[in-house]
Amino acid sequence: MRIAWLAGLALCGTASPAEAQESVRGLLAEAESQVAAKEFLEAAGTYGRAVAIAQSGADLLAEQEAAEKLEGFLGRAPARPRAFPGAMVDGKPLLESDLLAAILKPLDPKRSGAFVSAHALALAILLQATADGERGRVPDAARALASHAAARESGRCAKTVALYAEGLEAAGKGDGARAVAALAKALEAFVKHGFADLAVPAGTELAALRLASGDAPGAAAALSATAKALDERTDPHVAGIWRRLVASRLKGAPPAVLAPYERAMEPFSKGGTVSAAGGAGGRGGDSRNLVSAIGHALPGWPAEKPLLAVKRAGGGFEVRLAFDPTHNHTQPFKAGLQWHAHGGVTLGFHGFSVGLRMVDPMGTRGQPGGSSAPPPPARAFYRLAEGEVYNLTRRGVSISAGR
Repeated sequence: MRIAWLAGLALCGTASPAEAQESVRGLLAEAESQVAAKEFLEAAGTYGRAVAIAQSGADLLAEQEAAEKLEGFLGRAPARPRAFPGAMVDGKPLLESDLLAAILKPLDPKRSGAFVSAHALALAILLQATADGERGRVPDAARALASHAAARESGRCAKTVALYAEGLEAAGKGDGARAVAALAKALEAFVKHGFADLAVPAGTELAALRLASGDAPGAAAALSATAKALDERTDPHVAGIWRRLVASRLKGAPPAVLAPYERAMEPFSKGGTVSAAGGAGGRGGDSRNLVSAIGHALPGWPAEKPLLAVKRAGGGFEVRLAFDPTHNHTQPFKAGLQWHAHGGVTLGFHGFSVGLRMVDPMGTRGQPGGSSAPPPPARAFYRLAEGEVYNLTRRGVSISAGR
């Protein structure tokens, strides 16, 4: 009862940090108990409530704890689309999209979370729907993404992802004309801003819809437009995703339709993955009780004041830390999932997106290793158009136009 009371208090926006932390830990323990009892859908919702309460209290460390538990929970899913073999919901096999929708439900879709965000979970639902054609949870995702796109300082990509969601939802309702129009607009914007990882699924979905309606030239045009998003900087993992999508969604398509895709994939025909170095170790605990720069700054830092900013510029991501103004770093654009750590904060970079991986007040935690895989849906990454700036506060993230 104490936990439920605190949860209601926090979700109304009146929780103190201490109350939020107490409630988050109680909910995480409850979620673990639900997992042990194989109540997976209930556990997903409880994890979502824990994240929401941490965010309402502007408690980055509590949100981080919830994010790590949530990532571990979703990481138990051995393969898509079924997350937990043998588990059922409404008489059907439990899908990963069911879990994502349950986590999403308690979150404020207008909030851009620091570690976990409704928009990232909703986008994962869309990507899964494009991959396997299972659209049962697309309406949940579309509502969340429309709210996120309408929020102040959500960034250009948010509005385009909402179009992608609109197209998928319309397709599920049989409104082909609306679906094609929305997906075509989304594809154009994804290509324009270099978001190849989103152009590939949106373009494939558009091609599949046009081909199903008998518009073979239109399907080829969709693949041709998608191909423009690929260049020498494209992550090989993205090419691999496109290969799998075409194999499943455009199986048996005429050679003339697939020709633009085949030409675009020639540079990636040898395959391969992105190699990455392992993570660096932390300092290790010691009797001197050393504290990192973020550890010194965070306790008295105003909730609305940016802790750091990351700008997408022509030569890479420009990282500026308000809690350590002496640190200036430019992270080059590279394939795979890359990390940059300084002063107790670790940022992740993937394609043209950035996300917060870790806040380490003591500076003793080990660093993650690089990977060829994209960030997991439990982690909020934000795609930036050129010139946009990712701003992190204790309350979450805002995307500004930059100067």
